[in-house]
Amino acid sequence: MKKVIKLFVMTLFTGLLIGATSVASADEDTSKDYEGEVSVVVSEEKQAQELREDLRRIMREEKSVFLDDELNLIEKTNSTQEVPEYSHYDFVDIESKNVSGTGYAGNQPVKGTRFPTGGGFYWSNSGGPTVSPSVSFGGSIISISMSLGESRDSGTFANAPDTTNYFKLKAEKVYKVDKTAVYGYPATGGNRVFLYYIYPKTLQTETAWAEKQ
Repeated sequence: MKKVIKLFVMTLFTGLLIGATSVASADEDTSKDYEGEVSVVVSEEKQAQELREDLRRIMREEKSVFLDDELNLIEKTNSTQEVPEYSHYDFVDIESKNVSGTGYAGNQPVKGTRFPTGGGFYWSNSGGPTVSPSVSFGGSIISISMSLGESRDSGTFANAPDTTNYFKLKAEKVYKVDKTAVYGYPATGGNRVFLYYIYPKTLQTETAWAEKQ
């Protein structure tokens, strides 16, 4: 069954209010798959919050582009019609795909770090270098920007497997991207109309580990 999220607005220019969906609360689950790696699974509650925030951001951007397109069309056709306003919106999930980005975190020596008495890296999941992997939806290529984080004095700990080799902190993030159809209900009444597709994303998992150089 396709998931529908409703978005209510007073006019095209007012703020957004997204109807919250019911989700099961879950804490972040941290587990080691093998020595030197630590993975964090993002809770459903945080995923839902991130999805709502991304929908707000995208709709602010898309409505601005949509308004420009409507105004340009009216100008080109010398039409006297008004720009349509919508009282509320439906979001219908069409398809979902996962996309991952991997690379070295920032703020570390080029040749890596050795831990002669044992230890490892503390990983901060924000900032640092970015990667932009892509995912395809029926010919539409969607690029997702991801930050790889940095090596810091505190954060998620990734153990170095031995005391003799040099290591660099590496990270991977996995996002779910949803192809979502946006329908608007005209403020003047009538049936909903299809407007455009948007592609909100939510972080699923993030992993950091010490990779031997």
